[in-house]
Amino acid sequence: MILDSRIFKYIEKVKSGKDYELWCTDVIKLMRKNNNAKGMWVKGTRFDIGTLQLFR
Repeated sequence: MILDSRIFKYIEKVKSGKDYELWCTDVIKLMRKNNNAKGMWVKGTRFDIGTLQLFR
């Protein structure tokens, strides 16, 4: 998903969770609720580094 600068408006509205983390999924759900998110499925490889500690 490619996100434009509108995401920052929604990040400010989402409450942080455990350890003050913000979850992109919560932000995207809010954007979808307000019809401000569009996406499409693409073929490819997905990478998830997990936490910063696991990345190091």
